[in-house]
Amino acid sequence: DAMLATSTLPEVVALYRDAGLPLEARRVQRVLQEKVRESRALMGQHEFVQKIPKVEMEAWLAGKSEGGLDQALLRIALEFMTREAEMRQQIADTAKAAPLFAMITKTLHAEDHVAGTVGNAATDETGALLFEASRWMQLSTFWLFRILDHVIEQFGVDAGDLVSRINASGLFEDDTTLLQKGIQAWLDEDHIQAVHLLIPQIERGVRALVHAIGQPVTKPHREVDGVSQAIGIGDALHDPEFARAYGPDLRFHLMALYADPRGWNLRNRLAHGLLRAHDMDAGQSVWLIQTLLLLGISAIAKGDAPTSAVGH
Repeated sequence: DAMLATSTLPEVVALYRDAGLPLEARRVQRVLQEKVRESRALMGQHEFVQKIPKVEMEAWLAGKSEGGLDQALLRIALEFMTREAEMRQQIADTAKAAPLFAMITKTLHAEDHVAGTVGNAATDETGALLFEASRWMQLSTFWLFRILDHVIEQFGVDAGDLVSRINASGLFEDDTTLLQKGIQAWLDEDHIQAVHLLIPQIERGVRALVHAIGQPVTKPHREVDGVSQAIGIGDALHDPEFARAYGPDLRFHLMALYADPRGWNLRNRLAHGLLRAHDMDAGQSVWLIQTLLLLGISAIAKGDAPTSAVGH
C-alpha cells in the first residue's frame, strides 16, 4: 500500500542510517520515492463553489480601496498577513468541529518525497500553525487577487508606482531593475518570470531588514575556511532579533510562505528546482506582491533602510 509505505518507510531509512548501513538506507529511500509518486497519483482533488452576489463583491472592493492608493496598498499588505494568534484560534475551532481531523498527523508529499509532517497542536504547535497558515493562504488567494486587481484598475497602477512605494525607504537602494522587471512580468501575467525574479528580490529585501537592525548578513562558509557567504531567508527568520525588531507576525508570515516545508516553502522549492511551471501561477505570484508591500512597510516603520547589505 503506497499510502502506508510513505508513512512507515521514513522511519526505516532512519533506522538503517543510525545503524551505520548507508547502502541499505539509500535502497529504502529509492523505494520511498516511488511510493510517494504512487500515493500522489491516488490523491483526489476537492472543490467547493461559493456564490457571491455582484453587489456584495462591489461593496467589499469599494471598502478595501477607500482612502486612495497608498491606504489601499497598506490595507492589502496588513490584512493579508498571516498571524499566529489567528491561526491558533482557527486550530482551536477545528478541534471543536472536527476533533479527529485535528488529532491526525498529516504527511505532506512533494513529487517524489515526504516534504514534511505535521502533528497535532499539542505535540507540534509550530507545525500545526504553519500548516494552518498554508490552508488560510490558499483560501485567501482569490480575495487577495481580486482586491489587487481592483486597486490596479481603479488607480491605473503601473510597475513604477509599486516599486516607488515598496522602495520608499530605500530598502532596495537605487538598484530596482530586477524588482521592476519582476513586477512588470506579474502585471503582464508572465507568472513564471515573475516568480523567478521576485523571490530572490524578496530574500534580498529580508536580508536588508536584517542589516537595518545591526545584525550580520553573512555567515562563515560551511566547507571553506576563511570564506563568508550571504545568509538566506531561513537564517534571517530563525534569528530571534528579527522577530523582536519587526514582530513575530512578519516572521511567521514569511516563514509560512518561503522557508518551511510545512508551509508553501517557495524560496527553497525555487532554489532547488522543485517548483514546476504549473506551480508558478497567478495564485502564487500575487503573494509575492503582497510580501513586497509588507517588506516596504516594515522598512518604513523601522526607520532608515540599509545602505550596504542588499546587493550581496
